[in-house]
This record gives sequence, C-alpha cells and structure tokens, in this order.
Amino acid sequence: MTIRRAVKNALFKVSPALGTQCAELWDVVVAVAQRRMRVKAATKYVLFGLCPGLRGKFDYKGTRVYFPKGSIIFRLACETDTYEPEVTECLCRLAKPNQLFIDIGANIGLTSIPVLQRVDASRVLSFEPSPNSLPYLERTKRESAFRSRWEIVPKAAGESPGRAQFWVAEPEAGGWDGLQDTKRVGERYPVEVPQTTLDEEWRRLNRPAVSCIKIDVEGAETKVLKGAEEVVRAERPHILLEWNRENLAAHGIDVNVLLDYASSHSYALVALSNSSPIDDVHILKMHMQQSEMFLLVPKEGAA
Repeated sequence: MTIRRAVKNALFKVSPALGTQCAELWDVVVAVAQRRMRVKAATKYVLFGLCPGLRGKFDYKGTRVYFPKGSIIFRLACETDTYEPEVTECLCRLAKPNQLFIDIGANIGLTSIPVLQRVDASRVLSFEPSPNSLPYLERTKRESAFRSRWEIVPKAAGESPGRAQFWVAEPEAGGWDGLQDTKRVGERYPVEVPQTTLDEEWRRLNRPAVSCIKIDVEGAETKVLKGAEEVVRAERPHILLEWNRENLAAHGIDVNVLLDYASSHSYALVALSNSSPIDDVHILKMHMQQSEMFLLVPKEGAA
C-alpha cells in the first residue's frame, strides 16, 4: 500500500472530502518533486482547485472559467499557460473576423475562449452535451465579455437529429465523456442527450461563413462529419480533429477512414505536430503513435 493510499484511507474515515483533497494535494507535491509540474502551476492548481472559497473558477485569457471539482482539464490547463497550445494556436490562426468557428466537444471552453479573445469580431458556436461540463460552460459564457459572439449548443453533434445515448464518467473526467464507452478514464454510465447535426445548426443560423471546425468527441468524429456534408461542401472550412486509435476502436471505425474522407472531399490531411502531409495509412498510423490531432486542409480550386 502506498503512502498516498494509506493517508487517503485514514482521512477518508474521518471525512471523505478531506481524504480526497489531501490525496489530490499529495499528487501535486509529488508532481513538483518529480518536475512534472512547475511550482507556479502547482500553486495555481492548489489555490483554484482545492482552496474553499476560491476553487471551481480561474482566470483564463482574461475570462473567468468555471469547472467541476477535481477537473482533470483544469489541472492540464495549470501545467501550461495555454491549454493544448498547438491546438489553440492553430485555431487562432485559422479563425477569421466576422466568420464562425465551430467548436465540437467544447468541454469547459478552453479552446473557444482564445479564439474569441484573439480574433476580433469572430463568432463561436460551441457544442457540449455532457452534464458534467455543460453547466460550467454555460456559466462561463454567461459571465464573459463575449456573450454576443458566443453561442452554446447543449446537444451532441452527430449524423442525424434526435436523441442519443451518451456515456459519462465522474465530473472531474468530463473531458472524456462521449457517445461510446471508450473505457479510457474510469467507470461510466449512460444517459440520454439531445443530438443535432452541424448542417441543421448551420442552416438555423442562416448559413454563415465558417472559417474552421474543431472536432474532439472521443471517437465519434466520423458521425460529426456525416452530419456536416452541406456546410463542408459549401464553406470549405479547415477541420482540426482528434484521431485516437482507442476511441475509434470503441466506435468500430478503422483509422484509414480519415484518408478516405480527405480524398472524397478534396482535402489534404496533415499532422498538426509538424505539418507533414499524410497520404498513406502507414504514415497515418506512424503519426498516431505520437499525436492525436490532425488537420484537414481544403485543396485550392476544389468545390
């Protein structure tokens, strides 16, 4: 039995909340000692993740962001000044003023906010169905300075409108909730959520210009793309998406489907990490061992 477990079990008998909190604090101390987390990041995590009166909210790019207790996404955000910096920088380059950025799988808003903050007059449409994340995302948007340019769709994005089974974990792991149980983070249970399509929401907004789309939905990326045929063919947006082998397997999707999609829709596929072009499934699999994020770039002159 580790020291951490022994301390947690002993304190848990006195108070479950105290036991859990002390275990989290122990994890931070160990992370700093092993140089996996900087002191500044650890201080931020302790203040806004553990301290009564302060926890549950933090300043991110000039916006107060709310998050569930013990949020893994918040902890990852503490470790760097920008959450998923490669993804964020890419989206901020691709988003354009007076055009729509569509954020599918927005979680608590850490990829939506930088675009709103850095790209003047940009508009953001964030999709988030998870009951673990949605209330926090809605509060963040409601109290932000970007209310007029930011809309939240409290539904899953899929291939058809209706209702869908959605698998949720404990609130702290809400970033891994999805349309299938991928078994990547803890135990999950199913709930029912409303589902829509990108095409339906785009038509509802009177077919605005769309600069880019980010899709991070734990293996259901192809379902989102199937429901976005009209907007993709009309607007030719850049599409940044996660392509994770474990998540895809849970949905019964072969990794080469992404190459098929790129070919049939006149897109080039590149690895986000180094902008390397990918036109072969063996190359795609090689990149998937090192990165999960890929960019679909519309080919010039294609329609």
